[in-house]
Amino acid sequence: MNMNSIIYCGIGFNCDCKPKKFKEFLENNLFHFCMSNEEVELFNLFSERLNVKDENGKPKKMDESELEDIIEKTFDSYSCQTSGSQGAGAVISNVMTRVTGIRFSYYGADPNCDTYPAVIFQEDYPWNYNEEEKSLTQEKLKSICKECMDSLGIEGEPDFLKQEYYG
Repeated sequence: MNMNSIIYCGIGFNCDCKPKKFKEFLENNLFHFCMSNEEVELFNLFSERLNVKDENGKPKKMDESELEDIIEKTFDSYSCQTSGSQGAGAVISNVMTRVTGIRFSYYGADPNCDTYPAVIFQEDYPWNYNEEEKSLTQEKLKSICKECMDSLGIEGEPDFLKQEYYG
């Protein structure tokens, strides 16, 4: 750890998922994502960017890298409600928060610290927790994370993560 770094800790998962799985997750959670005019506009922009036609006027088949570029371009400035971090992972954390009432945070990658993008339920003082968070058990929290991981096609199990960033 460096004197100029910050660490966020909590139970969660690395959220570097396949673009097709992210697209499915978003489509399956539209009600929970499109809660503001900005989010509706963002989803419409995403749909518009996906709706590309080939030279024959037929829907163009996109490969993973093209879809990934569209996701990054569309959601690069979209913010997590709890951490303020921006990126596609903020979509995942915001949807999880809205579905469960538990405040999940997204933190992006930092190659300087070998930190992967992650969604976590961040450790905090007990008096800062809402009622839903106060009733959480480790098993329930891991179950919520695992369900989301499965829907995103992320292998493994939720775990305690330390997200380090240089300041």
